[in-house]
Amino acid sequence: DKSRIIDLKRGFSFLGYTYFLKNNLIIKVNNQTMRRIKKHLGVVKRKNKNKYILSLASYKGFFERADYFSQEYLY
Repeated sequence: DKSRIIDLKRGFSFLGYTYFLKNNLIIKVNNQTMRRIKKHLGVVKRKNKNKYILSLASYKGFFERADYFSQEYLY
């Protein structure tokens, strides 16, 4: 059940990213992941400024793997 063959043109989600094939492989951050990150950053920003800065740096590393993401969620 954990293994299957998929059509890359339809795409699939894995570890917070959506992968799909147009001319090349495109990696996009899932909308649900973006909402979760925005919520987490909002809570951390109010409670602990230093942890917020560290979390922001960590999420930027996560986003570097993606071809597309909305930066408006970070600020």
